[in-house]
Amino acid sequence: DQVSIIRGGAKAIGFNRSGGVSTNTISKSGTDEFHGSASYQTQTAGMTSSRKNDTAQDFDEDKSWIEANVGGPIIKEKLYFYGSYYRPEVKRDNASNAYGEVPNYKSVRDEYFGKLTYAPSENFLLDASYRTSKRTGENESVGTYGAASTSEGSEAKQDIGIVEASWIINDASNVYFKFTDFQYDSTGRPD
Repeated sequence: DQVSIIRGGAKAIGFNRSGGVSTNTISKSGTDEFHGSASYQTQTAGMTSSRKNDTAQDFDEDKSWIEANVGGPIIKEKLYFYGSYYRPEVKRDNASNAYGEVPNYKSVRDEYFGKLTYAPSENFLLDASYRTSKRTGENESVGTYGAASTSEGSEAKQDIGIVEASWIINDASNVYFKFTDFQYDSTGRPD
């Protein structure tokens, strides 16, 4: 829903200092009305111009994206939900490099997100969200001068759980709590 980036005031000079950046995000929440959307986008190799580069790699690349989301009230003015799904997919067919034909490349990610927002009173808010994402890749590592037999793939799984609470005590005081659980597992392997 929102992304804010705050850049530090110091300039990075050589390798002795860093400017620093703070990034904060706020995910979408449900509202008192039901809303949702779904979309499918595609970009086939025929929709893009030929690559003009100095490498010996050649391939036809197809991309597609599926996006869907829905949100709304469970209990009006008290409890809301929001959920989304995202699936980008990239395929490279008819691939070749300096040594000839190479295996087709494929990358697929499935990402699910869910959030509950509870507002029992005007001055207290509780959010709980969970995101899980799994990406697989096949034949990712065959470069310009790599033999087809050196092909490698990968798999990555990411889970993020967040619980947040904020309580406005009075005009001069408030309490904020945030707990985040993050797990990222990845592996590379020969195809």
